[in-house]
Amino acid sequence: MLIYKILILVFISLTCAHAKTIAKIYTYHDKPPFIINLENESGISYEIVEIFNQFSKKYRFELEFIHRKRLAYIKDKKIVIWNNEGWVKNSNEYFWSAEILRDADVIIFNKKKNPKFTFEKPVDLVGKEVIGVRGYIYPKLTKFFKADKPVHRIDTNSEKQILEMIKAGRHDAGIFSYSTLQYQYEKDSDLKNNVCFSRRPQEEFSRK
Repeated sequence: MLIYKILILVFISLTCAHAKTIAKIYTYHDKPPFIINLENESGISYEIVEIFNQFSKKYRFELEFIHRKRLAYIKDKKIVIWNNEGWVKNSNEYFWSAEILRDADVIIFNKKKNPKFTFEKPVDLVGKEVIGVRGYIYPKLTKFFKADKPVHRIDTNSEKQILEMIKAGRHDAGIFSYSTLQYQYEKDSDLKNNVCFSRRPQEEFSRK
């Protein structure tokens, strides 16, 4: 009996010695291709976290989705993926990785409702209702969204809602991630007949 107790203690001590510290990686991008299915944990966000785990001897990384506004309330040290310095206040207070993915925000619109719609520069949105995601910062459009500027921003909870609203012909245009739009085009071949996008990006950026 004593030998079994000793073996159990040795097993427990070895397990503890090799246990990894859990480290959360946060993302507020609940959209393809970053998160395809939250419940099934599919998408490139989960794939990257698994790559991190393959190379980490000290930490066990776990992805956690969190809404953009809630993220600001986490005061402890945190790792956030797919972010950019231009979207964060006091960005110089944080460490930033190299570029992981090159992406862009494009302006999407309903082809049937606005067949003559064009976008070359922010001033082209003057007098229009433009849909964005609540809590998201669009640096090049910020001054046009202020109360004294003639671009009316409509906030929603997700880019999925933006796409549905544009498909339904509600409002003039929406701000949408190019990577997500390309994914949606591949999944829905008929989407291009209803929803078009500006060939000139509203803004190009690095995701880190």
